[in-house]
Amino acid sequence: MAVIDNIPCHIIHFIFSKESSESESWWFFGVDDYLPRKVRILYDRIPEQKHEHILKLKNIKTNIEIDTKEFNIMVPEDFQVKEYQGFGKSKPSLSTDDIAPDWTLADPQGNKHSLKDFKDKIIVMDFWATWCGPCVKMMPELQKIHEKFLNQSVIVLGISTWERGDPIKFMNEKGYNYKLLMKGDEVAKKYGVTGIPTLYVIGQNGKIIFGDVGFKSDSYQRIVETIENELKNR
Repeated sequence: MAVIDNIPCHIIHFIFSKESSESESWWFFGVDDYLPRKVRILYDRIPEQKHEHILKLKNIKTNIEIDTKEFNIMVPEDFQVKEYQGFGKSKPSLSTDDIAPDWTLADPQGNKHSLKDFKDKIIVMDFWATWCGPCVKMMPELQKIHEKFLNQSVIVLGISTWERGDPIKFMNEKGYNYKLLMKGDEVAKKYGVTGIPTLYVIGQNGKIIFGDVGFKSDSYQRIVETIENELKNR
């Protein structure tokens, strides 16, 4: 505990060590408001010579009104403003009415599944990864789709793609119980996936009836409408 300008503060002490040098820093946060009040950094810029930097923060204000006009960026002449579409293409590579390429993938238990195994169903395919923020946002929507059409000819498949984590643990922790398929990198190539999540809906005739890239606020509704229209046309 320390007192900075009459404000009691917690202290967090960090030590960073390398083979040739070591640095330390002390961060002081207000006990009542947890706002930073002081930072002290001690480091070796030259071997065996310590240097110290101290930053003190005063008159801190919170929840102040900000004029958003101050953050406006002037668009240069001959430039246009476009909405950011995220990593990869904003549209899927395969189009509606394309025949969906076949594939075989294993589930977490090692059981093999092929696209043709679900030929009598409407298939929702989601190429995703645990580290992908938009994928994680999309997953509750896919779970709702799974539950909504649980007793109908619809199956939701989460195809783990470009994965660096543990998709099985992730889905279990989140309580998602639609079908998970593993190691979908080669299948993603077949489907021209360049960004995730990439979503496809495949109709009962084996053709793609919906495709999209990224999480959007209306993704759930558009997928549901696509499925309901396909069910009506059975």
